[in-house]
Amino acid sequence: MPFYISPNGNDAWSGLLPEPNADGTDGPFATVAAARQAVRAVPREPAWGEPVAVRIDGTAGLHGGGFRPGGGEQL
Repeated sequence: MPFYISPNGNDAWSGLLPEPNADGTDGPFATVAAARQAVRAVPREPAWGEPVAVRIDGTAGLHGGGFRPGGGEQL
């Protein structure tokens, strides 16, 4: 499952699309902080079975801090 971050994103969106959709209602996140929150909300059950990735597009203008793993998280 990839989450996407882009300068043309919006932290109110799902972060599951690499570009905003045609009607502007969903697309990538705007900040690392929003992606970090979404990653931490993914269930950690073994049944999940799919790695979680964060893909960053056009890093100019991104803000929201870095990501430090904690509590069993790995980069």
